[in-house]
Amino acid sequence: MQLWIIRLFFTFTVHNKAEKLRQEQEKQTPAYFSLNPCATYDIIKIIDTLVGYDIQIGTNTNLSYIPEKMWDILEHNFRFLNISCDGATKNTYELIRRGLSYSKFIANLERLNRLAPNLKKNFDCVVMKQNIKELPLIVELASQYGVSCVKF
Repeated sequence: MQLWIIRLFFTFTVHNKAEKLRQEQEKQTPAYFSLNPCATYDIIKIIDTLVGYDIQIGTNTNLSYIPEKMWDILEHNFRFLNISCDGATKNTYELIRRGLSYSKFIANLERLNRLAPNLKKNFDCVVMKQNIKELPLIVELASQYGVSCVKF
């Protein structure tokens, strides 16, 4: 019963927020809804609701895990994807992103380019002493995988 109440409240909140964002778009104000697709059980339903209100969706990710159901909808339902990338080599990436795999990151970048070539992709990079020498390599990596912007 408690779960049902929480889900009902969450669904109402999404519809309410979507309607407010749609009204902002009518005023020529860009309206974005940022969400974490990996942390939400009913993510496809939420995305469908937002798209139904013509809300532009974007999200942040480290690309370590993308739910299988998300791959097919990224290109057409998302306006942008901000991707955390703090290293251009395996050693630096895995030193900074402990527990994550550089090879998985690269494989997901390749898959993203195959399945959503027109999706706007940005790299977000935190500059620190561990990666300062790799900043030019991060820009090259971004270029190689169709990333349009690198933010340091």
